[in-house]
Amino acid sequence: MKNVLSIISLIIIMCGLAAFVAGFFMLAKWLGFVMLGVTLYFIGSSFSNAIGGD
Repeated sequence: MKNVLSIISLIIIMCGLAAFVAGFFMLAKWLGFVMLGVTLYFIGSSFSNAIGGD
């Protein structure tokens, strides 16, 4: 019985790790999009400042 419980807990731990890794990659992709958007925003604002003058 103890052996079965250890196998079940191992499966649960593996599923948790897989979910954590998947969530981390989703978050990394989302953060990548955020960084891309911020970078484009700053590039665009600097270009508009250069074109518009001050």
